[in-house]
Amino acid sequence: MIQETIVRHARAHNVSLREAGNQIIRGFGVPPDFVDSAVEALKAEAARNEILDNPGGAFRSSRDEARQSHWYTGPVEGDVHWPAYLVASGWHEKPDQLLSLDTASTKIVAHLADPTIRGNKKKGLVVGHVQSGKTANYAAVIAKAGDAGYRIAIVMSGIHNNLRKQTQVRLDNDLRIPGLWDPLTDADADFGQVPNGTARVASRLHMLAVVKKNPSRLRRLRDWLHNIPLEARRACPILLIDDEADQATPNTRAARDEMSRINELIREIWSEVPTGTYVGYTATPFANVFMDPNDETDLYPEDFIVDLPRPGAYYGAEQIFGMPLQVSEDEVDDGLDMARVIPDAEAELLNAPTKKADREGWKPVLADSLVSATRWFLLATAARRARDGVEKHSSMLVHTTPYVEPHFKTKALVDTLLNDLVDEVTNVGLDQFKAVWDAEYPRVLPSDGREPVSWQDVTLALEDVLRSTRVVVDNGNSTDRLDYGRKGADGLELVETVIAVGGSTLSRGLTLEGLVVSYFTRAARAYDTLLQMGRWFGYRSGYEELPRVWMTSSIREDFRFLAHVEWEIREEMSSMGTRGVSPHQYGLRVRAHPGNLAITARNKMHFAQAVQISFSGQRHQTIQFEEKDSTVQLANLSAARQLLDDCVAVGESATVGSTRVFHGVGSGAVLAFLSAYRFYPGGELSGTQIVQWLNKFAADRAWNVAVVSRARERVGTVDLGPIGQVNGLVRAPLKSPTSYANIKGLMTKGDAVVDLGASAIGRVNVGEGYQAVRADADCDRGLLLLYPISKESKPVFAVETTSRRPLESPEHLIGVGIVFPPVLDGDVSEDGTFLAVRPDWTPEFDDDDDPEEFRDLENDFVASAFSGPTDGP
Repeated sequence: MIQETIVRHARAHNVSLREAGNQIIRGFGVPPDFVDSAVEALKAEAARNEILDNPGGAFRSSRDEARQSHWYTGPVEGDVHWPAYLVASGWHEKPDQLLSLDTASTKIVAHLADPTIRGNKKKGLVVGHVQSGKTANYAAVIAKAGDAGYRIAIVMSGIHNNLRKQTQVRLDNDLRIPGLWDPLTDADADFGQVPNGTARVASRLHMLAVVKKNPSRLRRLRDWLHNIPLEARRACPILLIDDEADQATPNTRAARDEMSRINELIREIWSEVPTGTYVGYTATPFANVFMDPNDETDLYPEDFIVDLPRPGAYYGAEQIFGMPLQVSEDEVDDGLDMARVIPDAEAELLNAPTKKADREGWKPVLADSLVSATRWFLLATAARRARDGVEKHSSMLVHTTPYVEPHFKTKALVDTLLNDLVDEVTNVGLDQFKAVWDAEYPRVLPSDGREPVSWQDVTLALEDVLRSTRVVVDNGNSTDRLDYGRKGADGLELVETVIAVGGSTLSRGLTLEGLVVSYFTRAARAYDTLLQMGRWFGYRSGYEELPRVWMTSSIREDFRFLAHVEWEIREEMSSMGTRGVSPHQYGLRVRAHPGNLAITARNKMHFAQAVQISFSGQRHQTIQFEEKDSTVQLANLSAARQLLDDCVAVGESATVGSTRVFHGVGSGAVLAFLSAYRFYPGGELSGTQIVQWLNKFAADRAWNVAVVSRARERVGTVDLGPIGQVNGLVRAPLKSPTSYANIKGLMTKGDAVVDLGASAIGRVNVGEGYQAVRADADCDRGLLLLYPISKESKPVFAVETTSRRPLESPEHLIGVGIVFPPVLDGDVSEDGTFLAVRPDWTPEFDDDDDPEEFRDLENDFVASAFSGPTDGP
């Protein structure tokens, strides 16, 4: 009861937990000991909120109490905004999904600046997934922050009117409860001449604004804030949320003392916030983590980066294009069989010329793949109606060019196709539709236990779907744009069955309701641009087996690569959190593409540098192999046998499942193996880099060595010398490329802790990070894993046959997995395959600290890990 009273008093009077406790002592005569213990318990709870396991991320640790005060204890009885949000948004009816939203939003609010400390400011970044519900998360954060003392919430929402309006309507529905919020904008009016700023701040209402990232709107917001007296603003904590924070916000000027206009205005707005927090939200954080970390006026997320967990019902790059890890020894994850290839010749029929003069007389030509995609859209929509018994919004995206006028020509082409399909169904029959259904529907099965939809049920709804489908162009010149809120003459909301043709306005932020089919040929030159165009990512509850995407083979390979990059960035954020390294101290690394795909626009990468690779605590695996050269394969087999000879001599071994583990192997044996092993040139790992790093930072570390094999023989055995014949593993390569073998994934999740036993594997398999599990076990050893891959490997399951091929190798292969020992290291490799910024950071010490205690840390961690730029591209 005392704790609840303290929290309510702190929030009602905008004071800290300690000050609230002192006031209760003075006003109510509660014994100081009781209050002191209650305040300490509340601070402990607030500290726990900051380190919740999920979501993960990297957070600033500082001895500055103002920046790192444990202040947010979570929702309490008496809160008004959070309970109102749960009801208005409908989350109270989804208890199974609410837990993740509640936990994630609590952790984010716990890392906001304490609103009870005037002049306290923090900057952070929240990384979600494309189309994954970031709006729901920041709406929850706004609600909780409002209960906890924040008075103004400003959402900067993209650069397009339709996205700003969509966000405004969503927040109006979910947050703006009458009597709680004072609206500064609405669905039809962006930020304009908002009167009585000082009087509004003096009121007890909370204020909400959704502002487009447009110079004139941002100037008005800046001036409105500036005209409110400073002391009034200091006492009115402001939450500044930057939605799609990688778009328009980053500085695109090269010189440190120059700023692009939007960047400059947001900085100026931030400078008018004396107490509060800036939080960027994005699914593609590349430009944000490449901001200048050493410019305090810029928006680099120096205090925290939060990695939002992927919701269970979400379909993202990993689900569609597969994981870089094996699911298990008997199963690979190549993603759902949803992607179809558009032949390059057909893509050219629909791609408008890049030169304006050439586009004048250009006309698109109907491609067979577009016909198939359209047929499937109509069939899938009919299947949804047949299954649900009700009509719901259903959309198809056609995205072939960024140019505006060609969209109208493509619309005319699709309109003609729909008319031809109506004639076909009326006069010829459903044979061609039936052929598409039979070829397509069985390739992805319902994931929620529902019965498959029958062809007979589809035919009952198909003709009505065909006649109700309309084609719209959504771009800046279109007068009939996507609008899922249209109403009929009866005042009821219309159900949209729509094929949307567009470019930039459909490539970021905007949600296409009930998106079933995407036809996508537009090439992109940067990671963030391409990922944001993936409107097919998102939730498909009730029709999980129906979505499909058509794209060229080169775009599909780019998305596969980016699925790996996304996974790797989240591993990096988790690693930073486990190691206690913050964005203020260390720049997040991003792998560079081996071809011509840039990470983000060049003018957003002025402060990024080719960085030296640190292997500390990381997990790496060989996924590319020389497939035809027996000399390389035999050399690697020989190196593995020699290593195992050394392992057997150690004499300490155990069996975990079908894996044999040797403990306490000397670093000399491991270094000798890595020097002899012939890694695939241009692959993820370089033996020279690894050996250099180990010699410098972990030369005296003992290792554990594991041999991973199958419990039962399926494709023969592999002779590993000192330990005899072991059952070979199946690792069938992807169909493309054919010049070498790319198996996509070698390790399974639990392999990274196999040397710690079955219980550790169990923890990782249910979602715990391998680094945290190894840290809990106080394991400072490295782990080297050998994978004997049978030359007889071939696709085993039906789902693999569309993406995998038999291995064409004269000899068995040896795959290598490495979990590097954790060390306070400097970076050694200078191959420039990763980019990052380098914060100008040094450890902070209080006056009474003994510098001797930190000397080794400072020398190793600063002088080496944060040394000057390296040579690189």
